[in-house]
Amino acid sequence: MEEVLKTIQHITQRYGKDVLLEKRFLNIFNDLYPDRMDKEVHALLSCMYEKGYLKQILKARKRSLKKEVTLISNSLVKDGHAEKDVQQLLRAIVVGIGVATKQEYSDILNGGATNSESSNVALTITRYALLVLLMAVVIAMPYLYIRSLSILWPIFPITIIIAFCFIVYIAFYRKLSDKWSAFQNGCFNGSMFCLSALLAIFPLWASENSDCGLFYYWSPGYTKEQTDAWFLTMMCSLVVGLLLWATPLMAIIITSIDKKPSKAYKLKMVCGFVSAIICYFICIYPILTKPYNQKKAEINAYNQRIQELKQNRQKINKSLSFCGIQLGDSFERCLSVVRANMNSPELMSGKYAGLDSDYSMVIDNKDYSLIVDSIIKAKTSWDNQDVNVYVYFNKGVNVAIKVTELTQDPLPLFISKYGRPEEDPILDLDYNKTLASNVENDQIQYIRESDSYLNHRGNNRWTFKNSIIFIESDEYILYLSRNCEKLYSEYEQYTEKLEQEKRKQEQIKYQRQQREEAIERKREEDNHKRAINEI
Repeated sequence: MEEVLKTIQHITQRYGKDVLLEKRFLNIFNDLYPDRMDKEVHALLSCMYEKGYLKQILKARKRSLKKEVTLISNSLVKDGHAEKDVQQLLRAIVVGIGVATKQEYSDILNGGATNSESSNVALTITRYALLVLLMAVVIAMPYLYIRSLSILWPIFPITIIIAFCFIVYIAFYRKLSDKWSAFQNGCFNGSMFCLSALLAIFPLWASENSDCGLFYYWSPGYTKEQTDAWFLTMMCSLVVGLLLWATPLMAIIITSIDKKPSKAYKLKMVCGFVSAIICYFICIYPILTKPYNQKKAEINAYNQRIQELKQNRQKINKSLSFCGIQLGDSFERCLSVVRANMNSPELMSGKYAGLDSDYSMVIDNKDYSLIVDSIIKAKTSWDNQDVNVYVYFNKGVNVAIKVTELTQDPLPLFISKYGRPEEDPILDLDYNKTLASNVENDQIQYIRESDSYLNHRGNNRWTFKNSIIFIESDEYILYLSRNCEKLYSEYEQYTEKLEQEKRKQEQIKYQRQQREEAIERKREEDNHKRAINEI
């Protein structure tokens, strides 16, 4: 039966073990088996295929092999086949497809102990360990590339070293690939595909996206000018990537041509290939998203902090005053204080507020000076500087104080007394802009905790329960009563009502004009007809 053993080994090496599950196995065996006149072998193989014994042997494990062989042998003997022929053919099939070696088969049937099961497990673990090591290197490649930018590693030596290691690994793989399962071969080819794609694409992408926030996050000290000298690196990496890309492609082609694998073998290989790619993207995902998620968390924490500050401050009543003038005071008291402590007091109507920007009080695109009916203007000295003071009234009550002509920055004084001003939340969470927060970026600044940032802001605000402080750069200071918000809302409703009434009157006027024009046209038509009849 040695010829039977060699024939089966040749078939499984070329077509894969799963070919035993297909009917063409019998035809292939008939074509290759030297002693075609041995009808007993052909009859036994046909019987084993039809009864599914070949499938049982193919799926058998060493620990259950003796039981499977005994059951199959007894069944075939009962069917009238010679026991000796049955035993020899079973031995040839088991050894030929690699379920066990000759010695292991003999030990199993004789009841002897064997370590083949543990050694086979160790071999499988070794293969998967090599695949895990390969995947780890593939996953680490983007990180190595990025890190090399900040410490100025020459990247092309890294690429050459990695290429050399993989050439050695490929040679090892090509030598032992026949002993690897279809799934393991697929995993290897999938990993090689990911590595080759990475080596070919990443340097090109990095040179075109040198300002990506990933580089600033993973590579401290990085400047985008460092990617300007990447030409040699890109060419080297591209060539290595293309060469490595050819490896899984050639492996798949060779396997398809030489072995003519079964559908089941192809399916397992595809599953391994896809599994390796999916595993790669799952593992590479944290490298790509961790910087963004961390910055996003910082932004959310910052937004929550400023929101809490704003809410807590709005629960506090704060009485605001300037040089003895307090919000909510009557017109008479404010006028007496101005005449006693300030120079050049002037009284004027509130109608000037909408005509001169010096009198305006704009916050959030709302000009609160439109609700004012009278203004007191004066000059005084404050914090070693001469300033103009505007006191605004609505129905005889002081609703706002504005200080202009500032020559010094008032922000430090107000911070020391009222705390840090409120800041707008950061809403822009664009991937690159968020990651680029380590660079100068007006929309996403994490230096907001420092006063140097506040000095460059256009406006600063403190919102209390009953009042608002508003500083427009170094141009003016504004104290505003929160009652102005209600008064301004009423003013908007009143002006909207006036606008609606005006539009209504214009509509009525237009309709009246249209009717008059229609009557006039009718009269002209009647006169024209009358003139025709009189001719």
